[in-house]
This record gives sequence, C-alpha cells and structure tokens, in this order.
Amino acid sequence: MEERIKGGEDVVRQCVKDWSHKYMHRVHFLGEHLDGTRLMYEVIFSLPEPHCPVPVAVVRVFFTLIFDSSPLPGVHEEPHLTYRFENETLVHDPHGTLAKGKFEVWIDRLIRDKLKVRKLRDLSTAFEQSRLVPPPDVEPEAPPEEEAEISPREAAIEAEAIREEREREREREAAAAAAAVGEAAEAASRRDSRLTSQPSMPLEELLTNIFDAADEEDEGLLSHKEVSELLYATPLGLT
Repeated sequence: MEERIKGGEDVVRQCVKDWSHKYMHRVHFLGEHLDGTRLMYEVIFSLPEPHCPVPVAVVRVFFTLIFDSSPLPGVHEEPHLTYRFENETLVHDPHGTLAKGKFEVWIDRLIRDKLKVRKLRDLSTAFEQSRLVPPPDVEPEAPPEEEAEISPREAAIEAEAIREEREREREREAAAAAAAVGEAAEAASRRDSRLTSQPSMPLEELLTNIFDAADEEDEGLLSHKEVSELLYATPLGLT
C-alpha cells in the first residue's frame, strides 16, 4: 500500500512540476476511497517571503488518482488523474485543463481573491497571529488612524458591492466583444460582390475569434455565463 501511495505522489508531482516557477508546492496524501479504487491527494501552492515566512494565503488543488476505471471485466486501464482548484466544481484532467503556461496566472487570481476577502474580514486565529509576528528587525506598519473597524454588516455590503462590480465588468467585456464581432460581420457584409461570392468564414474560425476577443486576460477560459452572452449577442445564424 505504501508503494502505491508513493507511486501516486510521483504521478501528482509530475503533473504539477511545470505549473509555476514562482510558487512552492507540497504534496500531501489525504486518504483512500472506501472502494479502494481511488487515492486522494492535496497540493498546496504558497509564496513564502523573508518578511513573511508563513504565507497569509495559499492555493489548494485536490487530486484524485483513479485505478481500474474500465467497466469491462479483465480490462485494466492506466490510472486516471483528475483535479480541481479549491472549492471550484470544474474538474480538470491532464487532457482537458488550462492552456499551457496559464496555471501560474490562475493561482495568482485565486491568491488575489483571498487577499481581498481578508482585507474585509480578518479570520486568522490567535495562534496564527502569534505565528505571523514580523521578525524583530522589521518595523510593523502602523494602521491608518482614520480607518475604524468595520461591522460584519458593512463587510457584507462591501463584499456584495465587489461581487456586483465584477459581474458588471464581465458584462461590459462580453458586450464589447460582441459589438466588435458585430462590427466585423457588418463590415464583411459591405464588401463587393467579388469578395462576397467567396466562401464565408468557417464556424470554427469564427467561434475562435469570438473567444479570443472576449478572453482579454488570455487565461484560456470563459465562464458559462460569458459564453452564453457572447453566443446570444453574435449573429451566427444558427438554427
């Protein structure tokens, strides 16, 4: 069993070894599924610094290594690896995941979101605060005198405002991308008869252009809502 667990750790390490050159990562074995066909691991990405050796925010990725997933008797497949980031519901595997080189950007975004929430409400325990005391040679920053502690209700209102602003920003980006595609389609329709007689742009190429226009941060992913808004606002002529 120990050899099987060690082999699973090697598979997980091989999967994440090129995700980031900035963040450190550690692999932990979480346990085995009751049916004995799955091993579960956790990989923690962190960025310790000299002035803050215990990172305030980390990113956890949960891996599942599945053995003998074939329903056919006597057929044994290679172990299949799946994973998900934090509490996200989207399940990835090595053949269906983020674009190459985008994992560090994705981890950066998760860290930023956690730090924003922490500014609204500090949930660290007394023990964690005692472990995060700066070294003696580092002068702690004095808190601004004009800032007063906010109430839970005010924190909730501010968090909701941030969420709404993100939604509005995504809607503006989707609308801008749809408008750009609409303008391109309108310009194409005004071309002379020689050009219009040529075959139109393939649907696959058109969808690729739409996706690239909306993916301004070049993350390689769009949410279901963003895809829905783009398809609705784009004159694809689908029936």
